[in-house]
Amino acid sequence: MVRHITLVAGSNRADSQSRRIADLCSAALLAGGHTTTEIIDLHAHDLPLWDPDKRTQSARWEALWTPVSEALSRANGFVFVVPEWGGMAPPHVKNLLLLADQWELAHKPALLVGISGSVGGAYPISDLRGSGYKNNRILWIPDHVVLRQVGGFHWDDAGENSTVAMQQTRLRYGLSMLEAYADALNPIRETVFDKGMTNGM
Repeated sequence: MVRHITLVAGSNRADSQSRRIADLCSAALLAGGHTTTEIIDLHAHDLPLWDPDKRTQSARWEALWTPVSEALSRANGFVFVVPEWGGMAPPHVKNLLLLADQWELAHKPALLVGISGSVGGAYPISDLRGSGYKNNRILWIPDHVVLRQVGGFHWDDAGENSTVAMQQTRLRYGLSMLEAYADALNPIRETVFDKGMTNGM
């Protein structure tokens, strides 16, 4: 079975580290031969903040949101590469989770990858685990990855850099666990569930 993973590059900056890491994760997933991927780059998709007009499926929102919604809907699972901004996940990542109100993410596993140019990166993970799942029903898998000093991360030989070697091992493990969860949760998504239950508890 070929699974499909959508990766979200969570920065709205051009040529961001988020996009670079999303590309590296995509390449690692594709190398296994049983996964296809696509990337949603939040710099390329300049999504406005949610407003009540989104619920009416107006022409404005349909043009802006439909390509992103379709990319999310195609996926069996997700990788969210999220930079730390001021000790939080960027607001446009949370906005994406709020906009996905048509079950695009529901009951699909997601790996959180927090990144930082210095020694941070953990706060976006706790931020999103705390509330990022509520109404969209995304399933953050128990494993996550924090890439600190992200500018030095690569898939090449880590040499004597034990930190990069550890990060490589953790990220490959997290991606493999995501693939396992994506396969295991397929039967749940095929089960009939009540889409009228729009609000999480």
